[in-house]
Amino acid sequence: MTYILKIGDRRRLKAGIRVLTTQASGHYDPAMPSTHPNGSHVVTVEVDVETGKVHILRYIAVEDSGHLINPLLVKGQIQGGVAQGIGSALYERLVLGDDNRVLTGTLVDYVTPAGPEVPEVEMAHYESPSPHTLGG
Repeated sequence: MTYILKIGDRRRLKAGIRVLTTQASGHYDPAMPSTHPNGSHVVTVEVDVETGKVHILRYIAVEDSGHLINPLLVKGQIQGGVAQGIGSALYERLVLGDDNRVLTGTLVDYVTPAGPEVPEVEMAHYESPSPHTLGG
């Protein structure tokens, strides 16, 4: 049986029912070194000067994501990020009305890239060790 309690409702529980609580806390120490992924992306494109249509010929990504526990998952994350970036750069357009309201606020309002628009990304991974014990 599941009990959903509001704060202060413990008195309504039947005898013998135990309430479990979980607490967590943390703090930020600016002196502690932090880790951030680094990388570089290079893309070769062909642009039709009459229509402005962009065709991606080649996309190369080199990423330093630290120690890779699941390389296939990292590859999928990078491929997905590239697809999102291509969509943002080439297919999305923020259109404002006369009253400055956003007219293109949903996925119905603009095209998102599909398979043919997103190339297979050539990837290389550089695994650098973490500067502290929190990362592997």
